[in-house]
Amino acid sequence: MGFAWIRRRRTPAFQSSFLRLSRGVFLGFFVAALGTCCLPVRTSVSPPPPSVESMEGYISFRFSNGGTVTKSRLSFIYTRQRLGRIEILDALNRTVVLILIENDRAICGLPTEKVYWQGAWRTVSEKFLGLALSPPEIMALLCGQWSSTGGIFPELNEAESWKLRRESRGRVLGGENGEFGFTIKEFFPGSSVPRSLEFAHRSGGGRLTTLGLAFNKPAADDSFRAAFLKDGRYRSVTWEELEIVLKHES
Repeated sequence: MGFAWIRRRRTPAFQSSFLRLSRGVFLGFFVAALGTCCLPVRTSVSPPPPSVESMEGYISFRFSNGGTVTKSRLSFIYTRQRLGRIEILDALNRTVVLILIENDRAICGLPTEKVYWQGAWRTVSEKFLGLALSPPEIMALLCGQWSSTGGIFPELNEAESWKLRRESRGRVLGGENGEFGFTIKEFFPGSSVPRSLEFAHRSGGGRLTTLGLAFNKPAADDSFRAAFLKDGRYRSVTWEELEIVLKHES
């Protein structure tokens, strides 16, 4: 499973209907999940099992950077095989941004514009979170579990780069990694899983609110397949061109 990496001709900066559509997407509210990796809103979650083989969730995201505030809801799935999928949806349940992860690489596709970017996952993480967090570290932030007997997290093992703060019962209340810090604002009742957390770094910060979370659910066979790479209508763009689109939304 996974996706093949291909090289296409780069094109000039683009602008079209995506600029108008994404304005509502990134500054508005998203509804209903789409596809196999989107979950209904839940009022509680089950505790993580001893071995987390996969995580599937639906979150609300708020990010501020340099006076610009971005809001959205998105769904995600990530597996022990280091495969991941993130979807950002519009109010009509259409996928506006699709991010596929394989190991330390990522593809970001815009279905409306028929364009995509591919490169290192750390570029995506640094842009939106201010630090090159690995997908397992982001999953640990969301579920409150930083190690396990197997599955996604054993390689983290509360690495020296993280300074975690815990309460007497052992729940993680927050932590720091260099200039990146997070604080748990609310837990799900009777659980160590955060309902909401705030994060900050030198250039901004934000809040993540978990609306649904499930563990070890089988993923559909095509969840991590970048089928659009075989679509001749898609063209490759640079990360700088994607940044132009984001800046137009500020």
